[in-house]
Amino acid sequence: MKTFMITLPNRMVVHDRVPDMARTLYQQVQGYFRPRLLSALAADDVTVVDVGANIGIFAIEVLQRTRGRARIHCFEPIPETFELLTMNVRPWSERVRAHRAGLARAEGEATFHYSPRQSAISSMYDMMASDDKEATLAAIYDRRICDKHHADLPVYMRYLPRSVNSALIDGHGWWMKRGMTRVTCPLTTLSGFMAREGLERIDVLKVDAEKAELDVLEGIRPGDWGKIRAIAIELHDFEGRAERVQRMLVDHGFEVETDRVCPEDVIITMMGYRS
Repeated sequence: MKTFMITLPNRMVVHDRVPDMARTLYQQVQGYFRPRLLSALAADDVTVVDVGANIGIFAIEVLQRTRGRARIHCFEPIPETFELLTMNVRPWSERVRAHRAGLARAEGEATFHYSPRQSAISSMYDMMASDDKEATLAAIYDRRICDKHHADLPVYMRYLPRSVNSALIDGHGWWMKRGMTRVTCPLTTLSGFMAREGLERIDVLKVDAEKAELDVLEGIRPGDWGKIRAIAIELHDFEGRAERVQRMLVDHGFEVETDRVCPEDVIITMMGYRS
């Protein structure tokens, strides 16, 4: 597997298959580090679970911000992406454990759509569905959405008619799908993992599971919710999932914040904190 060595703005060097994607991911994960989340990371003995770790950008940033104090469990189901993850977190092997599995509502296996051309959109779900196309179109014409997600979209697209951009997105989707493969990956549940590890506390649970966020949360048994101090979720709001997830967090005792900038913004960061 050919990889590139990329220097991030925090001066860390990571490996990835696509030169610019790591820098985009670095900018995106900064949105998680709000004051209350940083407070949850401030204790001497901090445990973080990173679901959808991809190549490890969030985990590395946590280690940087906690000066190596955090203990992190990274979950990444795609074999090639998992290989990059293990390469990138190797300097912190005593603090980080990488697990090649996805988290879901039940133990088992699932078929993932893997995109070597953009590994961050690999998912059990169709990431080229019509709602994703509408989200991209919204980002083209609304600068607030584009800036919030650090969307790497050509500037000229905002001056093109919607019909032209729609056709361009369709063409890009065709190119992406041509490069996609299907990979069977193991699944576990967060509660099953906690039981096996004897994990009695999670200071920060971060979930970036490309439309599978609700699946991850439904794998938490009622008795384990109270062991989680803070949750940071990149949530894809389709089929009313934002409302369902927010209600779930509130029902389990979390104060909830979201960063939706307008109704057309369908990828939101949802943060849950305990008082």
